[in-house]
Amino acid sequence: MPKMSLSKNERLKSRKSIELLFQEGKSFAKFPIRVVYNLQEPSKDNVPVLFGVSVSKRNFKTAVHRNRIKRLMREAFRTQCQNLRDVVKNLDRQLILMMLFQGKSLPSQAEINLAVDKLLSMLSKKLH
Repeated sequence: MPKMSLSKNERLKSRKSIELLFQEGKSFAKFPIRVVYNLQEPSKDNVPVLFGVSVSKRNFKTAVHRNRIKRLMREAFRTQCQNLRDVVKNLDRQLILMMLFQGKSLPSQAEINLAVDKLLSMLSKKLH
C-alpha cells in the first residue's frame, strides 16, 4: 500500500526556499491551477517532494474560502502524488513544488482532483 500522507516535513514553509522557487523555478498551468517547480540537490531530511499551496487574496476576500480551496488542493495532491514521488526518487533529487489557484469561483473537489491529476502527470513527463 503506497504512503498517502502529507506530513509536516513534506510541507514547503521556508521563506528562503519559496523565494528561490519563484526566482529560479519553472512553471506551467492547467486552468485553474498554476504549478511552479524546481529540482535541487536532496536535503538532509531525505524528503523527495516539498509541497505548498497558495490562493490569491485578490480573488477570494474571505479566509474561509481561501482555506477551503487550499484544503481541497492539499487533499488532491495527497491522494495522487505517489507516482511523482517515485519519479523524483529515481532522479535522486528533491522537488520543490508550489500550486497556485488562479480561478475566480469556488471549485468542487472533482474539479480540483481533475486539474491536479493532469498537472501531476504533466510534471512527471517533464521530469523524465
